[in-house]
Amino acid sequence: MRISYIQQGLAALIMMGALAAGASADSPEATTGDTLQPKQVLGWLLNIRVYPDGLLMRAKLDSGARSSAMHAEDIEVFEDDDGRQMVRFVVLDEHDDPDSDAMSLVLPLEREVNIKLRYTDDADARPVVKMEFCMAGKRHTALLSLTDRSNFNYPVLLGREFLKTAYLIDPSESFTHRTGCPRG
Repeated sequence: MRISYIQQGLAALIMMGALAAGASADSPEATTGDTLQPKQVLGWLLNIRVYPDGLLMRAKLDSGARSSAMHAEDIEVFEDDDGRQMVRFVVLDEHDDPDSDAMSLVLPLEREVNIKLRYTDDADARPVVKMEFCMAGKRHTALLSLTDRSNFNYPVLLGREFLKTAYLIDPSESFTHRTGCPRG
């Protein structure tokens, strides 16, 4: 019996539809073909706790951004007494409110990245640090570039490199989970 290209195409569409239905945002978990690991579905905005102080901050989950970034002020790269490159900076819980809670940190410089600026050929050199934070009840350590995000709505941007490990984004939802994380 000969199967036509149309029949093969219809069979493929039906199978893709069944797979997509099984991995929809309506289900609490979805999987990817790469890892077959369950991934938690989150809305595109959520609150996170940034440690060590457990500062509560808003984060945007953005699959369009490759890397992650955090608003920081008074950023200073320096060399400590042991010759290690360090970064001193201040993080605010509400980046657009001068009276908000602040957390001063000194962390090792992991690397520097050059981020291409939108609408120009210029690049912004940013220090990258390893930050610990908690979201949706799970603690994470991720690389975040430090920059002035005061012109953006959200102080933290979590990009694909972080999200691909455990999360999918439902762009129709926001604040789908409480932080579920202790203050400090």
